[in-house]
Amino acid sequence: MRFSGKTVLVTGAGGGIGRGMALGFAAEGAKIHACDTDADSVAITVAAIASRGGEAKASTLDVSDELQIDTALSDAEAEFGAPHVLVHCAAVNRLMPILETPAEEWRRIVDVNLTGSFLIARAAAQRMIPNKFGRIVLISSNVGFRGAAQRGAYAASKAGVINFAETLAIELADKGITVNTIAPGPTETPMTAWQPPEIRRALIADVPLGRYGRIDEMVFGALFLASDEASYITAHTLSIDGGFAGAGIIKPELGAEQTI
Repeated sequence: MRFSGKTVLVTGAGGGIGRGMALGFAAEGAKIHACDTDADSVAITVAAIASRGGEAKASTLDVSDELQIDTALSDAEAEFGAPHVLVHCAAVNRLMPILETPAEEWRRIVDVNLTGSFLIARAAAQRMIPNKFGRIVLISSNVGFRGAAQRGAYAASKAGVINFAETLAIELADKGITVNTIAPGPTETPMTAWQPPEIRRALIADVPLGRYGRIDEMVFGALFLASDEASYITAHTLSIDGGFAGAGIIKPELGAEQTI
């Protein structure tokens, strides 16, 4: 097991990709500190880990709240020790045109997605530094590379996560800590289950591999970036998107491809 003896902090662990990350690292022997704003959902994740013989602790945590982060990480550190790995999945989104986006909604999305990444990564790194070892994996998005209609705040925040991770990677390079991001493409999660068929068809049309990604495929990427095999990789963004980022926008009905 690649992560035996390691403690892994996972945010957004109450469902979707975050729950998948918690279960995936636990299956590789890690102790899991699972965090989410939804206490009931994160308790289900912890119970699932325990049922498989793993060890996990739950914290109810809003990553945009600095005090909550410090309290949760200090409590977990007393039980599990300092985190060796952070996998930060917590995020929010709301679809709306930019001109109709209230300032308070913009701030909420940026606070959770971008400022939250800063706060949780800083807190984790401060606890990793004494051990001269750490792996930080932040979840961005394929819309962090290019615009996406009705996702102005989300896309801007996820672009910021990529730049923030690169900067943090440079600053932590001499401390034994690597920092990387994963940019998922369309992925089968509870959050995408609501999508009507026409939206799914439109998204799949822009994915060369012709399907949505699976949660376990995102987990495989994080397991690699947090592993010893990736010890010389930092300040990198790994696109796990079926080729979406490199393909441009495909318009099959026009028999042509448009790139942005």
